[in-house]
Amino acid sequence: MIIFIAASLLGLGFSSVLPKDIPNPLRILASFAIGLLVFTQIVLLLAFFIKISLVSVIISLILCGCLSAFLFFRDKNHLFSDFKIPIVFAATSLIILSLTAYIFFTQVLSEKDFGLVTGGGGIYGDTALHLAYTSRIGLGLFPVENPLFAGRTLVYPLANDLLSAVLGIGSLNLNLSFALPQIVFFLGFLSLFFAFCRKFVGERGYLLTFVILF
Repeated sequence: MIIFIAASLLGLGFSSVLPKDIPNPLRILASFAIGLLVFTQIVLLLAFFIKISLVSVIISLILCGCLSAFLFFRDKNHLFSDFKIPIVFAATSLIILSLTAYIFFTQVLSEKDFGLVTGGGGIYGDTALHLAYTSRIGLGLFPVENPLFAGRTLVYPLANDLLSAVLGIGSLNLNLSFALPQIVFFLGFLSLFFAFCRKFVGERGYLLTFVILF
């Protein structure tokens, strides 16, 4: 959990890459997802040189922290000024995230006394396959072999699986290591999507979009 929280908070420094016309509260909420993404990419780069382990994860956090601090102090705009979250965004997003979190934690991949239970959707699309990828990476086996062709290197975007494996190395259980990143990424999407709607169709357009969707 410490790794997850630290990587997410480091995203505050990377908020400067977002357009300046996005309100500060939305930039902050979206920055947590950016922090996880940057941290994962650093872990991925190091994986080609050193074994994926707690040591490499800590080194990645330090490198991510240095880059985040540099960008944070370089940005002249103070993130925490004018911190007013629009009511439409707060209410709508809270309901959506609550429903999503409930599904992730209780239906998609939940731990029971007799093992893991899946249903109500998939983890990164195909739960069983991504659990296999994540388990292999968590054991330090990188690059991952293609499960369909023994001895062949898997050619596949592994960032999500790598992040979940890293969180597992940090003693986070399977349910949380898969569900928490998706919730943070979804929060980032909602924040940027609201900024888009607010600019082109107004705040009510954001609410109407999800009413039509559901």
